[in-house]
Amino acid sequence: MAEYDVAQICPNGHVANDMHIDFPEFNKDFCEKCGEKTITQCPGCEKPIRGRLRESMSLSKFEPPAFCRFCGKPFPWTERKITAAFELATELGGLKNQSAEEFKESLDVVVRDTPRTQIGASKLKNLLSKVGVATAQSIRELIVDITSETAKKIIWPDK
Repeated sequence: MAEYDVAQICPNGHVANDMHIDFPEFNKDFCEKCGEKTITQCPGCEKPIRGRLRESMSLSKFEPPAFCRFCGKPFPWTERKITAAFELATELGGLKNQSAEEFKESLDVVVRDTPRTQIGASKLKNLLSKVGVATAQSIRELIVDITSETAKKIIWPDK
């Protein structure tokens, strides 16, 4: 059975150490990129955050998980990216009222891979066309790594 180490990540999603237990000499109490205190467990259920596969010789970059595998809640970095994207769309992009609510609902759908992902992605793509190119690009940079693969293909087919 595959065994994983524990990851140490700040609330903004910066990985401090993807092998917190096996390589404690690389642990950092605070993030070197943003200064926030790092965490090794889900704030919701307090179970460990899954890190790198032990005894893996892979040199691929470790990507922090978007959701807790034990309780299903979004990790702080996922929540912060969703919130920031919504703020960009409403404050800089000018989405208001029903469009703003549709944007928020669509964001919540595209970060999860469910039967509604295609609908949410189509709505989000349409709403992004209303916020302007620069704002849409900023939103893309925020959410691309937490968006499901299905949604990415619909929203940004050329990327």
